[in-house]
Amino acid sequence: LYELGSAAEWPKEEPIKNFDFVVSLLDQKIWEIQDRNRTLKPPIIFTSKGGNFRNEVATLRPYKGSRKDKVKPFHYRN
Repeated sequence: LYELGSAAEWPKEEPIKNFDFVVSLLDQKIWEIQDRNRTLKPPIIFTSKGGNFRNEVATLRPYKGSRKDKVKPFHYRN
């Protein structure tokens, strides 16, 4: 999410790229993973909307607690 969303904002001197650009990066990333794993079947991708079990099991500090003050990528919600 952060990797691909941030790519749409780089380089900073240029306008933010549209969401279709981010989708194309996601497609490319999926193909790279498939190629690396030598699989030909289409992937099944699971996403979730809601809680994250990592928040409950984090014992030393909040899961990704250092990201609270950071600005999310422009296309984060997309």
